[in-house]
Amino acid sequence: MRAATYEYDRGLAGDFSFIAHESLHAFGLVHAHDDRGADYGDAWDVMGYYYTYQIHRPNGWMVGPESNAAHRSMLGVMPAGPLMVKVPVDSGYYTVEFRQRSGYDINLPEDAVQVHWVTGRDTYLQTSPADRLIEGDVFSDARLSVRVDAVDPGAGTATVTIAY
Repeated sequence: MRAATYEYDRGLAGDFSFIAHESLHAFGLVHAHDDRGADYGDAWDVMGYYYTYQIHRPNGWMVGPESNAAHRSMLGVMPAGPLMVKVPVDSGYYTVEFRQRSGYDINLPEDAVQVHWVTGRDTYLQTSPADRLIEGDVFSDARLSVRVDAVDPGAGTATVTIAY
């Protein structure tokens, strides 16, 4: 009989994001990529390079950020709705989501819209023109166009126009 073991640096014991990241692999999530194919390329996702936007709690624990909408949808904890739109295209789908600076996402740079291409269990943050879209920004490729018409952090809303 063989037992699976895992060794980690005890210095990471207070890094809740690390524990969440590794635990989410057990639920079938893979690393969050960017559109250049970089493994861990999505710093806005705990399955990516999450250290960028972690919260360092006074008790020493490090937490955040949340998972992207595509990952939450895969886990069944975020159905398509007002904060995420799923657009099926070809062999995968896009997600257009509104991320807000609150909870475990409080250290994100700003409230913004993000676009991910999803194929199978892989998510690819679209980084052109940037890793996030704010008012006036447009993401466009051959299959999808997303224009951010307004972002209102006070109301917790974003208005977007999607064409596909």
